[in-house]
Amino acid sequence: MRPGASKLSTPANESKEIFVGQAASILKVSRNTVERLCEEGTLRARRFPDRGWWRIERDSVVEHRERVAREVTARVAASILGISRVDVLELCRKGSLRARLLGGVGRYKIERDSVVKYRDRSENH
Repeated sequence: MRPGASKLSTPANESKEIFVGQAASILKVSRNTVERLCEEGTLRARRFPDRGWWRIERDSVVEHRERVAREVTARVAASILGISRVDVLELCRKGSLRARLLGGVGRYKIERDSVVKYRDRSENH
């Protein structure tokens, strides 16, 4: 690899679409998780119905990885805000914190920036 090049950069001769196993490796998750992310539309992908294969847009995988890196759990958000996890979940439900609801009831991934901004607003009032 040339100096300064990202491991995830896409050379002109490399496909912009990747297989499930490659996406799983980049995201450090299981193949089943990648397939679920494709099925729910989190990753931009197309399916080959005759074989059940997915081809996933490489940029979609990289974007997802970067978004996840900017998110925290409700427990971490509670620690940053100095409030209970239940209070954090209520702030998510109200829309006071930018968050996405995961598959389970009441499970959120919360944007770290929105937690910090909420804390700063609260401290200034």
